[in-house]
Amino acid sequence: MQANDSVEPVSGRPSVTNGGGGTRWRVLRAHRASHADPIAVRAGDLVAVGRRDTTWPDYLWCTGPDGREGWAPEAFLGPAGGGPDESGGAAGRDVRRALRDYDARELDVAPGDVVLAGEEAGGWCWCEVEDGRSGWVPRDCLAPAMT
Repeated sequence: MQANDSVEPVSGRPSVTNGGGGTRWRVLRAHRASHADPIAVRAGDLVAVGRRDTTWPDYLWCTGPDGREGWAPEAFLGPAGGGPDESGGAAGRDVRRALRDYDARELDVAPGDVVLAGEEAGGWCWCEVEDGRSGWVPRDCLAPAMT
């Protein structure tokens, strides 16, 4: 899957362009997806957690059960809990459980584009454009659109 494939996000959130709400924003600064096939997890999946992002400190580098990697908001992750195979991994490796469905897909946008933004997490907004593409965009790339 490429960064801007027109598919429903793994989160199962309603589309912000199809009755799910959302606020109109104008793109001030271009953003390009940094990973072509980032992590996407379902609630309950175990993820291996690595470093904290220095620019976006609410985000942790994670590896999902299928081996795909990417940044995930720490607030979307909880303790692994459970049995002996879910106690934090080998040699103290940080393993956590996804508290909800999450897709790290980013949306390519250009100045002047208008997007509908729904959820916000750690300085990023889940956005959709009229052609159906969706993904995360840094909030600092956006300003309220004048109607």
